[in-house]
Amino acid sequence: MLLVGQGTMAGVHADIYRQMTDVELVGAVDPDDVQTKTLGLPCFASLHDVPRDRFDILDICVPTYLHKFYILAGAELGKSIICEKPLALSLGEAKDIIGFAQARQVRLMVGHVVRFFPEYVRAKEVIQSGELGDIGVVRTFRGGRFPHGWRNWYANHDLSGGTFIDLMIHDFDYLRWVLGPIDRIFAKTRCKENDRQLEYSVAVARFQNGTIAHMQASWAHNRFGTRFEFAGSRGILQHDSLRRTALNVELQSSQTDASGVQVPSGSIGRSPYQRELESFVNAIRYDRPLPIPVEEAYEALRIADAARRSADMGQPIVLREETEV
Repeated sequence: MLLVGQGTMAGVHADIYRQMTDVELVGAVDPDDVQTKTLGLPCFASLHDVPRDRFDILDICVPTYLHKFYILAGAELGKSIICEKPLALSLGEAKDIIGFAQARQVRLMVGHVVRFFPEYVRAKEVIQSGELGDIGVVRTFRGGRFPHGWRNWYANHDLSGGTFIDLMIHDFDYLRWVLGPIDRIFAKTRCKENDRQLEYSVAVARFQNGTIAHMQASWAHNRFGTRFEFAGSRGILQHDSLRRTALNVELQSSQTDASGVQVPSGSIGRSPYQRELESFVNAIRYDRPLPIPVEEAYEALRIADAARRSADMGQPIVLREETEV
């Protein structure tokens, strides 16, 4: 296993790999800080400084605008690749990446980790079981403080994509996974003048199945948290990461004194990042289907790109009419 990057997420991944059996971390690639060895690993300036037979998997944890460069470099070497979300900064880059990886028969997965959070996994099971009936309305929130990354790259939307591509994309991916394709989307974003570090965005989407979703993303809150609420014809499913009971189902009943059914959140045990990385490594090791097909990561980016364009133009974007990968 070879990491690219020595930042926060690379550290999280490195700690997990150290706990996994039959996984050897051979080092980290960081051309800007070869000497520091932040992760306690051998550090290399380039992928080509690492003997090709020393690693099978490349784990990319660098700023979004560098994803394409390192994915193509890893694919050129024929390595299996997992990359932090999003797949790329633009749809053009994403198409180039997928085409290049497919041509070289390289297995590529993007780390949309929300799919591995126990509350979100359980919510999908409840919704798709039909327990809530037909889902009519969804509300989500995801936000916290502005992330201060390497060279403050988040503040430059040409490098990070802003809240739609960096933050709200989690909910775009999850809701599409649960509810299916989005038909159209309308979005707004507001930030302090000349200061991208205080940004708040809203998107309203209509899914092809008729569900309406209202999604919020914020870099303006002091404490990070996530929420969702699914309103169905037979009940409501709620989640708030800042509350003790993280997941709650309220089903309609003829009894006026009926109470809500508490669903265990499953917050203890393996972290979502551990679940994600273990599932990827096992898919490579045992030649199983990848947990998240790269085409689904492309679709999440396509929705995020449409939201950003909608906010820029002040009008809804119809995704159904646009060409998919």
